[in-house]
Amino acid sequence: MTDVSGNNSREKTTQWLEDVLQTYYTYLEKEKRPPEQTGAVDVVKISVIDFDIGPGFSGDGRLSTLSDLLSLKVFYKINDGEEEKTENLIVKIPPNDKSDREMAQMAQVDKREIHFYTEAAIDLQKWIKSRNADIKLSIPKCYFAKYHAQPLQDDGDNLSDAESVLVLQDLRPLGFTMRDFNSGLTLDEAKAALKQIAIVHGTSWAFQESTGEPLDDKWDFAYRPRKAASAYKMMIEQGFPTLAEFLDRQKPEGPELLTKLKALHPRAADLLCELLVPPAPPAPSCLTHMDFWCNNLLFRKRTPPDGSETESNKNGSSELESDDDNGETECQILDWQMMAISRPTHDVALLLFTSLTPETRHLHMDSLLQYYWNVFQETAQKLGVEIPFDFHCIKEEYKKSQLLALLLVVGSIDLALDGSSTEARLMDALRDMARDELI
Repeated sequence: MTDVSGNNSREKTTQWLEDVLQTYYTYLEKEKRPPEQTGAVDVVKISVIDFDIGPGFSGDGRLSTLSDLLSLKVFYKINDGEEEKTENLIVKIPPNDKSDREMAQMAQVDKREIHFYTEAAIDLQKWIKSRNADIKLSIPKCYFAKYHAQPLQDDGDNLSDAESVLVLQDLRPLGFTMRDFNSGLTLDEAKAALKQIAIVHGTSWAFQESTGEPLDDKWDFAYRPRKAASAYKMMIEQGFPTLAEFLDRQKPEGPELLTKLKALHPRAADLLCELLVPPAPPAPSCLTHMDFWCNNLLFRKRTPPDGSETESNKNGSSELESDDDNGETECQILDWQMMAISRPTHDVALLLFTSLTPETRHLHMDSLLQYYWNVFQETAQKLGVEIPFDFHCIKEEYKKSQLLALLLVVGSIDLALDGSSTEARLMDALRDMARDELI
């Protein structure tokens, strides 16, 4: 499907890229027009001069069985102009492996992510604009998306033949990189990630409150609780034996923790359903990522205007109390394939459970949770929506979300046991949950 080495394939890919960029630029022209202006928009002509193609995230640690990724650097001109432009793109298509492809199609991961970019994100961005709010969602720019409910009968040899395609901005040429999962996020990176997900949460919650339309009705493509619980339960059944073997070797406390988890195991399906269903008001429900860990995040260090390195950059730390406008780390959120309407604290718990070292989590968990809440409040305030719950509600919801994070980690246990550092991270989190009587 991705072979573009032959001349015919290269010609077809060139035509496809021209269609993609033409669709994108014509849409931008339409969006620029004042609301009162009607009629057809002139189609923007795109002439692709050349393109380079390569693997999506080779060597960056991004391993996914839910999609195949390609990177494209496209050189082109607009409307026969003289100026040559460049776009760096990431193309997501269904996995080439047959079993992975079937799994992705059953879970409808491509459908959810495509509809996130073409519906949910656009709805939120337009509503933000209508409220004159200074808010930006930190997600990659979407150039093109195509979804077919049924796979094609005959696999093609070109990008244009894929049954589902998502074309996004490649942020790496802009300096964004992934962080190493085994090392864990720094405090500054955790803060940057929580800021951006709090903005998504706060915006989608305020949107729902303002319009009065439940998000799970408006965005019916979001992962439904029962369907999600069923899929997660299958993953837990596959992962639990591996976790049990690991804990049985961690003397003396491992077997005791295993006993607690075995008591929890038969209730996993019911717990998943209970935790995934949006909570009753006034507790918040909103658009959630549901796969919010460091491998689905990209970071970039800001450079001061004079180009010098700040003290915080040198020391690898930052104060939570600092003015966030002066923060040094930016974060972009990727991979919205598992998006759901649920508790916002699910994303917070998953990030803190999976992607922080024990030291960072112990020292800063309370402050990070408070920081997340501050950004959530600030976002709602900018949008002019009053919040009917308080930080105590968020803390209570977070306790429940820690249990969901544990269940999701069991379903992806091979990642949690990837090395000595991640094993220590898991053991530390389990000790804390046992101490707090969450398991």
